[in-house]
Amino acid sequence: ADSVDSDETPLVDHDGAPHKPRGSEKSSGNSCRTNTILVLLVLLSPVIFALVLVWAAIGYVFSVHPYVLAVLGILSSIVTYILCGYTVDNVEPGSFFNDDFSAGFDASLFDVALVTIVCLFFVVWSTVLTMRGRAWCATPFFLFGVIYVIAKASARKTWLVAETASTVMYTLSLVFQVALFVSALRLWVSATHERLVDAEDALLSSQSHDGAEGQPAHDSDEDPRYRRLKVAGIGTIEAPNAHVTALTRGLGERPVLVLVHGYGGGNGLWVFNLDELSKHFRVYAVDWLGCGTSDRPSFTARSYDDAVSFFVDGLEAWREAMGIERMVLAGHSMGAIICAEYVMRSPEHAQRVQHLVMISPAGMSEPPMHPRRDLPLTLRIIRMLWPHVTPMQLIRFLGPFGPSAMRSLLHIRSSFMPRSSHVRRLGIAHLMADYLYHNWCLEPSGEYAMHTILRPGVYSASPLCNTMTTENVPMPITFLYGSPGFDFMDMRHAQEWIAQVNKLDASVHSVTHAGHQLFMDNPVEFDRKLLSSLAQTLQDDYPAFRGIAEQEV
Repeated sequence: ADSVDSDETPLVDHDGAPHKPRGSEKSSGNSCRTNTILVLLVLLSPVIFALVLVWAAIGYVFSVHPYVLAVLGILSSIVTYILCGYTVDNVEPGSFFNDDFSAGFDASLFDVALVTIVCLFFVVWSTVLTMRGRAWCATPFFLFGVIYVIAKASARKTWLVAETASTVMYTLSLVFQVALFVSALRLWVSATHERLVDAEDALLSSQSHDGAEGQPAHDSDEDPRYRRLKVAGIGTIEAPNAHVTALTRGLGERPVLVLVHGYGGGNGLWVFNLDELSKHFRVYAVDWLGCGTSDRPSFTARSYDDAVSFFVDGLEAWREAMGIERMVLAGHSMGAIICAEYVMRSPEHAQRVQHLVMISPAGMSEPPMHPRRDLPLTLRIIRMLWPHVTPMQLIRFLGPFGPSAMRSLLHIRSSFMPRSSHVRRLGIAHLMADYLYHNWCLEPSGEYAMHTILRPGVYSASPLCNTMTTENVPMPITFLYGSPGFDFMDMRHAQEWIAQVNKLDASVHSVTHAGHQLFMDNPVEFDRKLLSSLAQTLQDDYPAFRGIAEQEV
């Protein structure tokens, strides 16, 4: 008995061999396989790096603006035929001043004129025609131009310059024509503003006008459920009350509710909430400046304050242009940071906001002093790339494979969504993927705020828990979170902030069976809790909300 209980007694099997713990062989095998994979990756890293560079170079050339490519194509044709086109049959190299020189030069001018006409036609088509019209008109000209250049290069027998130089110039002429064709028709990155609008309309139409799921909405000309606007450069979806219920009929003006999406989102993500909320509010869903259907100016901010000003100034310009005096301001995730910063910018801004709604907000906690080092490999890669690369750049990098990659990601993501998620129940992940692809892959602008406003782990560079006070945020605040354990934003941070600043007119609520995208995961409960919370402060000015205020939050 003593030998069994002793820690120093070695364990042996029945045959006297040293005992091996169960599963040690399996773990050893896994370790060997992992080491083998790492060794292969290290050995192949130069090849992988070279392929990535080549793919990136191709993508860069094919994504250059058609106007630039047209100029380069014309210049390359001029240089090509000056160097390689002076000679014709029976003309000796170097015989520049003889009777046959003019014939060779005339042929060169014809070639230059041909390429110039093709390039100019591409520029015109890129400006005035739709994408389908470009394809029909440009393809025959493109094929003719490529075949002509190849035939011209093959037919020449003598050259004024070295054969290598002539080959290079002909190759450049072909490359620019191919790149112009691909760029003008958006074949590498197919995102366009028109396609984004179409994808957003398709997503909004996935909910019927009367709330029946999966049925197409009525035509906007016959029964407008929403109206698309662009005010002060901000893409806007206006959702007036198309239901005309007894709640709002004849009861005066309704309050304004402004919805601000989170990072990587857009107006289309509020598709499941617009109908219900528009029964009680004049709802405006707005895209950030530099995102969605909004204008996309160059984003030059290099600090948190400059990046915040980029969005806050855009939101204020939109409010002034809309003539909105008072509004309920609701922001999701990083959009909540923008809304809070808008309020804190000045007392005048704060007076415009009747109620601030923070939907699973980022920035309510400080980043950890010592980040974990035992993170999975995927999270470590994300943390490493965070200051340098945006998710949108990765999708653009995939080029023509970007739409398929986005659909695959959304399909996988939807499989992890709660069963209450409308995206999963209605089977519209493909519509959401198309919308997000065109949203993400237009000209980069506001996406770069990820590097200045956010930190790895979706923390804020300037935590709201340290900057928000009862003085600079005097209006009532509602915090809405997903279910604890499903929403990676922790509602306890909001509760701690409320207790810390003694904010008596702030409340925290959670939506069951929902994660970070709670307004999509469980839109029915989200709308109900949002309305019930807002009714508590709006019922004095808007009697129609008194019945809602009596409901249990």
